[in-house]
Amino acid sequence: KYLFPVKAMSKVFRAKYVKALKSRVIPEKELIDQLFKKEWVVYAKRPFGHPKAVLEYLGRYTHKVAISNHRILDIGPAQTRFSYKDYRQGAQKLEMSLDNLEFIRRFSMHILPKGLVRIRHFGILGSSAKQLTIPLI
Repeated sequence: KYLFPVKAMSKVFRAKYVKALKSRVIPEKELIDQLFKKEWVVYAKRPFGHPKAVLEYLGRYTHKVAISNHRILDIGPAQTRFSYKDYRQGAQKLEMSLDNLEFIRRFSMHILPKGLVRIRHFGILGSSAKQLTIPLI
């Protein structure tokens, strides 16, 4: 069912996370102890669909910004309304309204950390190569 034992992945991820934390700040020993006392959960499962579906899914998230301006329908004093596609319902276009703080929180989760860059228009998912590379993959 899983590619790797989930408990092992949790321990590896936790250790790498704490190592990265230590390289950026000097955390208190108490914090480190608390991080290792808790059981961490890594959710990893086989992708559904076929390889092409996985590539299309990744392509949506590696080539675009979190939300483009044309999808924002209204920004009010308390709420932001925007359109989105529900891919579970055949890419049906829907609208959603969120409190402004919740919209900003969700948008912020898509901001890449310093040093990471989005894939633009090159590589195996580049528009000029996509027709050739997807069948090969």
